[in-house]
Amino acid sequence: MKKVLTNGVTLHYEKMGEGPVLLLLHGNGESHRSFDKIAPALAEYFTVYGVDSRGQGASSHRGELVSYEQMAEDIDLFIQNLQLSDVSIMGHSDGAIVALMLAIQQKDYLSHLVLLGINLNTSDLTQETKDLINDLYEKSGHSPMVELMLHEPNIPHDDLLQVRVPALIVAGDNDIMDTDKYAEIARLLPCSQLYIVPGTNHMNFLIGTDRIAPEVIRFLTADAEEIEHQNQSGVFGQNLEKG
Repeated sequence: MKKVLTNGVTLHYEKMGEGPVLLLLHGNGESHRSFDKIAPALAEYFTVYGVDSRGQGASSHRGELVSYEQMAEDIDLFIQNLQLSDVSIMGHSDGAIVALMLAIQQKDYLSHLVLLGINLNTSDLTQETKDLINDLYEKSGHSPMVELMLHEPNIPHDDLLQVRVPALIVAGDNDIMDTDKYAEIARLLPCSQLYIVPGTNHMNFLIGTDRIAPEVIRFLTADAEEIEHQNQSGVFGQNLEKG
């Protein structure tokens, strides 16, 4: 399937399952296929839309430099054009950044966020991650998509206080940021939980596995009061109490 947006970009998407709406947004240089293993498990509970971001997968691109603001606008238009409501978004890496930006804008169609391997800025990345991005930028011939990761995102920590929907932060214990950075994000979000997946990096808790599916399903089917209670009781792995 494809959906033509009013800004001239055509987003490719695949749809499966029934129930409340769940959008899956992939990371940089990937496609909706990043969720191939976990999507069927999620589709038992939700109507799942796997979306290819602009210029990636099978979606179109107009040739200009890409920004996270543009990508967020694309998804906003996608949701509005399909007249979706009570939308949960699970985003990985770039997709998590886009989902968080929509939540900061307080879009009234949002229900829950699942943010996988997110970062708020480039300075919080580990030195190993910075070196990998710089190396990839050179090897890619200065790809605009890779260049995006060199300069963005730039999300002020205080902006997280504007988020009104429950959020689950998921990261590997060897991810692109140190664990304490993910804990800080979880503390700043008004209603959130942190799940650190042991023995994993930025990719392998998601790609080719449905390992996190039970935690994601449990979170998305809980109400806000349950989420706050479970945050204190440690239902979601390595969670932190609000401080």
